[in-house]
Amino acid sequence: LAKVEKAQKSKQRSLNLEDFDLIEFPDIILNCNSIRSLVLQRNKIPELPKEVGIHLRGLKYLSIQFNNFQSFPECLKHLTSLVSLNISHNPIRNLLEDLDSFKELKYLWCNSCGLTSLPKALGYLPKLETFGARNNEIGVLPDTVVNLKELK
Repeated sequence: LAKVEKAQKSKQRSLNLEDFDLIEFPDIILNCNSIRSLVLQRNKIPELPKEVGIHLRGLKYLSIQFNNFQSFPECLKHLTSLVSLNISHNPIRNLLEDLDSFKELKYLWCNSCGLTSLPKALGYLPKLETFGARNNEIGVLPDTVVNLKELK
């Protein structure tokens, strides 16, 4: 992908690969460790390699909505600098139990993910301001949501 190579060479801070018909995560992105914003929405990506959590630790914004993720990508828990995460419109069914590793997270969207419950760790995201979970089947909120003092 020429766009990724250009981002790597010029040390761009953002990379937008929206609607590129990607069927897998392009490993060359792992060499773009200067990017802070990565948009991979509207592709057909089913999973992220575990190396994402190692090589892209500086990511602050990640959008992987409208892909084919069947589960929450485990590697994301290592991206502790994330401020915004959009995983909407993927049939992931469950969020990470240790979601509280995202101490900087302000915006979390997981609309239309087939969620039926939320982990208690959701209530331990100290900076969470926006939580989108429309079009799921969540029956009960965890009692820890009362800890979300910044939630609007």
